Amino acid sequence: MRKILLLGLLFLPLISFGANTLENVGIIPGNIWYSSYPLRGGVSVRIYTAVYNGSEQTVQGQVQFTDNGIQIAVAPFLINSGKLSEVSIDWVPNEGSHKVSANVIGVSTVAQNGTEQPATLATQVVANNTVQVAPPPPVSNTDGSILASSASAKDALGTLGSSANIIGNVANDSLGRAAEAIAGVLPDSIGKPVVGAVSNFNSFASDAAEKVNGARSSVKNTLASEAAAARADNKPASLSQTSAFASLLPVKWLKSAYDSITGAISNWVLGDLPNKVAVAKEGAGSGIMKPFQYLWYFILSILSFILTNLWIFWLIIIYVVYRVLRFAYRKIFKKDKYGYA
Repeated sequence: MRKILLLGLLFLPLISFGANTLENVGIIPGNIWYSSYPLRGGVSVRIYTAVYNGSEQTVQGQVQFTDNGIQIAVAPFLINSGKLSEVSIDWVPNEGSHKVSANVIGVSTVAQNGTEQPATLATQVVANNTVQVAPPPPVSNTDGSILASSASAKDALGTLGSSANIIGNVANDSLGRAAEAIAGVLPDSIGKPVVGAVSNFNSFASDAAEKVNGARSSVKNTLASEAAAARADNKPASLSQTSAFASLLPVKWLKSAYDSITGAISNWVLGDLPNKVAVAKEGAGSGIMKPFQYLWYFILSILSFILTNLWIFWLIIIYVVYRVLRFAYRKIFKKDKYGYA
């Protein structure tokens, strides 16, 4: 028995040494920010942090958010090598002082074939932020009437989400009821396929919206990383690299206009995110903006808006079907746009 224990003690360091330990992976110290400020009691706010992966492997895990040592929620992440990911949760704070913390848990590496292997972080960083939550906003008589009306609407129409989304939710719910009403007056051989088609289109829109939102988040994180790296490198733009050319007054005007436009676009899309991730990407930037990535972000934003508002999605489908049928009718019956042969 003693020999077995001695052998176990001898091989224990070797086992620990062989563990999958990840370098340069984790949360940036103090890297916690909020979707709005100041915070107010009873008002929902989103807590953000950023996890960077400086290793050569794909890493997944969870970020645990706590309030005064009590867990609020956990949020998953999956980050490719050399990338940074924004992680967030929703939180409804109470009035008073709060110490919000975020730390990485349940880390593992993911191989190209999908194989997962548990891992540990070489350095476990806990991001902390102390914030004072103000009292809840006062409710006036007008606000009370509005809230009462909203509550009545929710009772009548079902759970429709937040008041900001009531119109869209009512429209989406009405589409489903309209499809059921139409199917109710049609024979089963026609009505059931109609309801099934509407349900399939809605499921397609929901799945597509999830993928589009994921792609948009990825593009935003990439733009933030590049912007942060460019600020860290502090490299000059191409218009200012040749002093003689840059001294020309028209060039100065062009450069000033270019900087203003690109700065406004960056601030609108990224906000303060590049400042939050500058430490993780310091010294890695090119100093050049990526206009096509911003264009792609705008396109994804438009698609996300359409797919998450089913009534807009269906209006577009109906319009496209109308145009196709109208075109086919003219081709078949040789009609011009005024209805004459």
